[in-house]
Amino acid sequence: MQPPLPVSPLDGPAHGPPAGGAGGTTHLTAGDWAARVASEASSPAKAMFLYYANPVASSANPAEVKNALERIPLVVSFSPFLDESSRYAHLVLPDHTYLERWQDAPAPPSVPIPVWGLVQPMVSPLHDSRATGDVVLSVASGLGGEVAASFPWSTVEDTVRERGKALAAAHRGSVFVPTFRRDELRELESRGWWLPHGLSEEEFWASIRESGGWFDPYYDYDDRSAASQFRDGKVRAFSLEARKRIASTVPGLEEGFLPLERASGPAEREGDYPLRLVPFRVMTLASGGTALMPWLLENLGVLTGDAWETWAEINPETGHRLGLSSGQMVRIESKAGGFRARLRFFAGAQPGVVNVPYGLHTTVEGWGRTAESNPLASVGSLRDPSTGLPDWYSTRVRAVPA
Repeated sequence: MQPPLPVSPLDGPAHGPPAGGAGGTTHLTAGDWAARVASEASSPAKAMFLYYANPVASSANPAEVKNALERIPLVVSFSPFLDESSRYAHLVLPDHTYLERWQDAPAPPSVPIPVWGLVQPMVSPLHDSRATGDVVLSVASGLGGEVAASFPWSTVEDTVRERGKALAAAHRGSVFVPTFRRDELRELESRGWWLPHGLSEEEFWASIRESGGWFDPYYDYDDRSAASQFRDGKVRAFSLEARKRIASTVPGLEEGFLPLERASGPAEREGDYPLRLVPFRVMTLASGGTALMPWLLENLGVLTGDAWETWAEINPETGHRLGLSSGQMVRIESKAGGFRARLRFFAGAQPGVVNVPYGLHTTVEGWGRTAESNPLASVGSLRDPSTGLPDWYSTRVRAVPA
């Protein structure tokens, strides 16, 4: 559950034509923005704000992204680190790090009960940084009129506080409590009871700050209304738009059935490209900022001993069949491109698969590493038919001694 904020009325420009001009042009999407900005006569985007986004590092075609960023008249980065994309920004306004800022943390859809977590500063900002939300609120205030009236808060802390105080009137759930109290609340709510907290809005907000958030522990597994947005109670794994995309990509596909694997040519499956590339995210990299602090990269060494370079995991039997040995440098190549990595035999790797971590920021200048070690260089232009996003897991590759 995420307490709603007041709905802001749209002004004239907000009701105007979508990005790219008039004539029914569609909005830019995550899958096509770089290609369209880089290829059209004039950039359909006049400004771009990068908030915890680093498209130069996360794209399989970084050259296209760089070209697009250079064509956008105003690029603003809120990254607290000088990452690959911030180097192409006209203006860098560093955000606070996660230990220095206010924010709310609603649970993802996979969590079966409503949860609203609270993040609050543990230390004062070390440098001259500012919360991105505070910048946006300041800009809205400076615009005046309906825009300023739609954003009446001065800081992100104000917006988070308003959401927290709104939960005082929820008549369900509780602030975070120990396990025994959680089970007690669940049992009471399953019988139709709820214990009023008897606190004012300010007192309830203080209890949220002290406990760290709010949750409702009861979930009725026989009532699908809590999980479904449809009257029939069914849960659609794919949205209507995704199903339309799939149907248009795979003619004759019946609703409810999805292709298990993208068709590949014989040459991609056997001989020239015998391996499937599986890029993965190392959990210790968290949201991506860890790899931008060089000394923290040492925590990757507990996995393979390779803290400062990209490695590739392969099943020992597969490696022996290909005439490779653990510890050697290899170049992993696809039809789209290749990269260098240190090969590591790992018995937990599926035969015929090469697992490579991504997000190590291998293109940051001055670190002795280049795009030659970015596994996304091999992914190419494959797209997932249901979302239009890059398909990172259908790439066939080969590994050869570097």
